[in-house]
Amino acid sequence: VDGQAARTIVVEEGLARVTLVVLRSDPALEVRLVRPGGAPASPEDPDVERTGEPGATREEIWAITDPRPGRWTLELHGNGAAVIWQDVVPQAGGIAPAYTIQVEGLPAFTPSGQPVEVELALRDAATEQALAEQDLQIVAELRRAGFAEDTLLARDDGQGCDDETDDGRYCILLADPPPGACTLHLRALLAGDEAARREVAFEIVALPELEIVSPRSGTRLAPRAPISVEVRIGGLETRFLPLRLQKNLVSSSLAASLHGAGGELTSVSLTEADGGAFVGYCPAPDTPGPFTLTVRLRGQAAEGLPFDDVAYVGLEVVPLQPTGSGGRAGWVLPLAGLAGLAALGGAGGLLVRWRWTRAMLDGGLRMLAAPPGQPVGAVLELPATPTVVLGGTDKGAVPLPGEVPRVTLRAGSAPEGGVETWVAPLAGDSAQNPCGILHLTRNSEDGVFGFSKKLSLGSEATIALNGSPLKSARLLRDGDVLTLGSYRLRYENLRQAGARRARHRPRRNKASSIGGVK
Repeated sequence: VDGQAARTIVVEEGLARVTLVVLRSDPALEVRLVRPGGAPASPEDPDVERTGEPGATREEIWAITDPRPGRWTLELHGNGAAVIWQDVVPQAGGIAPAYTIQVEGLPAFTPSGQPVEVELALRDAATEQALAEQDLQIVAELRRAGFAEDTLLARDDGQGCDDETDDGRYCILLADPPPGACTLHLRALLAGDEAARREVAFEIVALPELEIVSPRSGTRLAPRAPISVEVRIGGLETRFLPLRLQKNLVSSSLAASLHGAGGELTSVSLTEADGGAFVGYCPAPDTPGPFTLTVRLRGQAAEGLPFDDVAYVGLEVVPLQPTGSGGRAGWVLPLAGLAGLAALGGAGGLLVRWRWTRAMLDGGLRMLAAPPGQPVGAVLELPATPTVVLGGTDKGAVPLPGEVPRVTLRAGSAPEGGVETWVAPLAGDSAQNPCGILHLTRNSEDGVFGFSKKLSLGSEATIALNGSPLKSARLLRDGDVLTLGSYRLRYENLRQAGARRARHRPRRNKASSIGGVK
């Protein structure tokens, strides 16, 4: 909609009710309904019901009782995009459909970056029983902006997302639909003839993702050296911009802190800067040793979807040792530290220090895409070890043939109990991570010491998690898609999937309702 647009709604004779569901990209998009002949339909009219608040909600539902047959018009004013779903109820005594398609597990708004499971059933309108016929097929077509993007065949064979074979309950899996408004066009075929059809509108919503731009993992600092922190928020596409967080998120909080072996050391205040970045400064700890910078973003999007994203980088404080130079006292990094820093620009790479418990990896990686000759669809089972390298030919690594950027998978203990899996670019792989060498220098005139940095850049390899570049350690959840060069691998964890189903699976004895319409 650019200014205004209109859609014609054809209402046939013999209908008791017509329902229109409108999903808007912007609540400010105005919706008007016009009757045949040009008279406007108003919520105050006795035959019209409307839910959804204009200018406040992204969903608006119009229901017309005993509608007049003819060409109705739905007018849209403003700027944005809208998806319109039409449903009808025939009058009593009319020709009722013999079968209906029931849809479960598809809410009006679904977070992006995770698979969507949709449960389907073809029900006999007279008996309300689900059909489990050998010659029954349910075909789903995913449409976006009126164009078909994918066609899928629903399964009732106990495989994939289907729970039980030949029970009349079908399932389709949308592996990783991109953000935006979508329509699922469903057709049920009995012995090749169409028995029922249905369209369901929904929206895939992009939620924010954190990226710590500075400092880089493995940075080594002198005690009390200044740390410059820069954080960016990605994964929001063009609907959300960091500068508009408060407008598009019902609530949100962004917090950063330094953690050492004994817990939190200090919090870091972050303020919004030009270009949508969030920056802050703090001194490194006094005591030498490893510590962690942790940033957490959590809140709720305008669509009611909660989010909680955590990113962190491992850092290290290196002690300075006194030495004499020409009768004047100075400070230099220890020899071992200099050797380690020099290795940052070569094969030694970044040394990332994390504190992990003895939790063990579980789950597997299914190949969604691979170079020619590799078994697409096969599952790489992860070894029951605390950590493993994915890619390369090193001993103990999970091999991926070809030139593949490498990542590290590590197991940790989840805050609420259980095991969680983290993925990060491999420490020390210079082909993936531009590295820097720190030098401690002293001005010969005033004796002031400081740091200078010399960059040693390598070629950026393709590493992404759910389509976003992977530059620091991220939590890996069931259904996440990891891209390594020409490989696309989906993380599958039955324990996590079972817990997610227990939380989100709707009750089977009730038809789903989308936007209040069953």
